[in-house]
Amino acid sequence: MVRKTKQLLKLNENWLVLEGLMGEIQPLRHTPAGHAVLEFLLIHDSIRKSDMTERHVKLEMPVLLFGEKALEVAKIEALTKLRVEGYVQPKSLKFRQLVLCAERIEMIERN
Repeated sequence: MVRKTKQLLKLNENWLVLEGLMGEIQPLRHTPAGHAVLEFLLIHDSIRKSDMTERHVKLEMPVLLFGEKALEVAKIEALTKLRVEGYVQPKSLKFRQLVLCAERIEMIERN
């Protein structure tokens, strides 16, 4: 069901939760101001049911982390299962590809 909203000019909702495997990890880098930045791919693979059909959803989402979070996550091994929560934004003004800027990350225990 689509809900109508009275707020036409200012849309503020921007929060994404995605689970997947930590894929390719870029080397830890630092901004000119000295802040740590880490980028990696989150590999998601799921089956979603919608309107009586099943859809196989397979994607790779670039994830950006800053500061202490970047330093902590840089120690995690590739293929670790993660739950990432954050907001989505274009990678830069020049490159409009979307990236997930992580606010929360947790490792998911393997069964």
